[in-house]
Amino acid sequence: MQSKVVLNNEFAVIGTLKTLAQAYEQISVMRIQRVRGSVLTTRDFLTGLADIYKDVKRSYRDEVERLQKHHKNAKITLSGLEKNGKTVSVLLSSNNKLYGDIVARVFNLFIQDIKKNPNTEIVIIGKVGKNMYNVSGVNRPATFFDLPDENVKLTDLSSIFKYVVQYEKILVYYGRFLNIISQEPAVSEISGEESLIDQPLQNTDEKSDRTPYFFEPNLVKILGFFEDQVFASILKQVVDESELSRLASRIKSMEDSLGSIEKQENILKKKYLRTLRLAENNKQIQRISGVILWQKELGNQ
Repeated sequence: MQSKVVLNNEFAVIGTLKTLAQAYEQISVMRIQRVRGSVLTTRDFLTGLADIYKDVKRSYRDEVERLQKHHKNAKITLSGLEKNGKTVSVLLSSNNKLYGDIVARVFNLFIQDIKKNPNTEIVIIGKVGKNMYNVSGVNRPATFFDLPDENVKLTDLSSIFKYVVQYEKILVYYGRFLNIISQEPAVSEISGEESLIDQPLQNTDEKSDRTPYFFEPNLVKILGFFEDQVFASILKQVVDESELSRLASRIKSMEDSLGSIEKQENILKKKYLRTLRLAENNKQIQRISGVILWQKELGNQ
């Protein structure tokens, strides 16, 4: 049977863990209340904007094809910005732990996909992702970036933006927020549309069904605006979505931890009561033994 001193020490440890879990949970709840509404509202807006971005790139491709028919030696470029024709896979992880299982689940999806695509280049954002990648057994070069876990601003993304915008196709792996209970690993192609090399030309019927656009001042400048300003906003939204999913995952993880802590508390309480009862029983036995001994001494007199 454990002594009261040992049990009191275990109670102190359990109490500290419970306080930490409650603090992490409350902080995450406050943060998620701050960012949830804006992230979900912006998600719907930027989803529509991303669709327009794809339409602009399709229109640009159609224009390139039209010019190519008249100028056989014309160079095909799908962007107002210079592209390298490559694909990059970007992992959004975190700098800190205690975010539940969502970071690991996103990482597993990321590793699974890059193993299937040996030609994709690799970008890892966050110290946790960097550490996981270094022990993953994947022997391929990767570029690493640090990023705050919260309150990310566009200026924080400038170095990442300048690096990934050169790629023709950009795949971002992140945690997608569904609700407080559920988050899922997701991958988004945020570069607008795949390269002409990768995509077959659309047939005439598909092109005829497409809504025509008029671009002012011209198509190239509009596409350049999308690839500069709008692309940065889409990247920022994915980062915010990742933060939201991590916070929700932490809340769920802390709830699970609190449940386990409370179970352990109940076990310790039962042990403590048994220890008290045993100590009281020992005192009673000692009292009875003393009375019996005293009575024997009186009988011998």
